Amino acid sequence: MEVKQIIVPVAAMGKPTMTRRDQRLPKRPCVERFHAWADLIRSVAGEYPESGKVELLTIISYVEPPKSYSKKKRHEAIGTIKRTKPDTSNILKGVEDVLWEDDEKIGRTHVEKYWSSRSRTIITIDYLNGAEP
Repeated sequence: MEVKQIIVPVAAMGKPTMTRRDQRLPKRPCVERFHAWADLIRSVAGEYPESGKVELLTIISYVEPPKSYSKKKRHEAIGTIKRTKPDTSNILKGVEDVLWEDDEKIGRTHVEKYWSSRSRTIITIDYLNGAEP
């Protein structure tokens, strides 16, 4: 099995629910932020295999605790599981939709969220031998 790792220097973002209004301008701010995040992922990713060749897609999101947390609470949070928004299913949906149009062919996925001192998202794509991008 071959592996490609994509490291995006920002925290993962859940895909917002699109409405009819989002097809016109001006778009809602959450949709604009998602499109900017998607463009960043595509620019960092380079080439990657088509979805039918993906064995496992793993997404690990590291998020800085909010500034509103006290120093003690921030320190205690680092390294623990993040149990607040965005939920893992929306993160997965967002990454799949950014990287592949036919994401239904991806068989196995794994998503994790942690508090960290530095925000970033690590996307690991395990694909079948001979399926290099």
